[in-house]
Amino acid sequence: YKTSERWYGHIRLLEHDIAKKRQMQKIDATFDDKITLEHYGINNRSYSPGEVIQVTLDWSTSREISHRHKVFIHVYKDTDLPPVAQHDSEPVGGSMPTNVWISNEVIKDLHGVSLPRDIQFGEYSLAVGMYSVEDGERLKVVGEKSLGDRLILSNISIVE
Repeated sequence: YKTSERWYGHIRLLEHDIAKKRQMQKIDATFDDKITLEHYGINNRSYSPGEVIQVTLDWSTSREISHRHKVFIHVYKDTDLPPVAQHDSEPVGGSMPTNVWISNEVIKDLHGVSLPRDIQFGEYSLAVGMYSVEDGERLKVVGEKSLGDRLILSNISIVE
């Protein structure tokens, strides 16, 4: 699970977390009426500060997508405030941009969200969304736990 990426001149440094077992959950949400999130999985429901939330997303589309989109995973204490942790990336670590997706193909997309070491203990919401690479505009989400431009996947706990 890719957790971060930094460039030092012409050298790219990637950080990854080793995969842990996860249970996939059916979710069935639609992004801008063209991209479907079929399932998601996370490696745990409770975490300690500094740990990595491993998120697996199963995407598909029923038609050609002409634009590239990035996926964001956000961790919120309060969804009306900025996230306390996040990971943004084109699908599959950038190797499978949305404009090359084939209809009805399932894209397995892995994201690692590093929690800050100073994060407060308590309950948090884990959300997913997509936005345009070109202009940053977020895609509208339709689904049971939609907040309009993002979707709540799960509640998680930060513990000692």
